[in-house]
Amino acid sequence: MDHPKVVSSAEETILDYAKLLFGFEGRATRLTYWRIQVMLTAVGATLFILAAFGTIVGGWLGAVPLAFIPPLLLTGFSITVRRLHDRGKGVLWALFFLVGPWVLFAPAGTLRDGASTGAILGASLLALSGFALGAWGWIEIGFVRGAQGANRYGPPPSELRPGDFFKAEART
Repeated sequence: MDHPKVVSSAEETILDYAKLLFGFEGRATRLTYWRIQVMLTAVGATLFILAAFGTIVGGWLGAVPLAFIPPLLLTGFSITVRRLHDRGKGVLWALFFLVGPWVLFAPAGTLRDGASTGAILGASLLALSGFALGAWGWIEIGFVRGAQGANRYGPPPSELRPGDFFKAEART
């Protein structure tokens, strides 16, 4: 006879936060997106300040706080993907909006003194395109309302009760 696994409320809370910060399934509201972005910015800035002062005082050991940057980047990518899920778009859109501008900016960084006018114009147009793509992504992810009703990524986040935000039953 199989007995269901008993999970304490503390374990459930930890799992809910882990899914909130690192999960790629489901949808996220604009408010959730901005709350997490503000938190990531504050924590990231704190880590860089600690690393800067730490390296002055403790040498290379001061860089230890930078070990927490990859989880912050993963959290940022996770919330971006879930926000795009709310818009009805998949993970490739996140890559397009996050990597695309950098790819378009790159040629401008390779120009040297004495570059031809055509090269400067081409790199400038690519950089302007990168800026436009970044602005479009910023508006699409952060400001445009999510799709009404359920989509292939789940029900609208506003229809979920706080206690079942990440549970499978809420996605059916």
